[in-house]
Amino acid sequence: MEQFGGEQTLSDVWRGRRVSVPGRIYYGQNGKPTRIEAIDIRAKEVPEVQIEDVLDADFTGGLSPVEYLDKLHEGRLG
Repeated sequence: MEQFGGEQTLSDVWRGRRVSVPGRIYYGQNGKPTRIEAIDIRAKEVPEVQIEDVLDADFTGGLSPVEYLDKLHEGRLG
């Protein structure tokens, strides 16, 4: 509240953004989080990436997706 003012909700401030929240997570008996003790909250700047920037037509080296994944899981990718 000190950082953003008391008139804003968390969704007003963080909707659609990635954040880093240092602190502690407490888990219940079922292994699910029951409480979060946040020390701070910081925006994570994530650059926008276009699909064309990451596509690589030769990523699998000519292997089919199934062949590529089989070799990857077997540790035989060179």
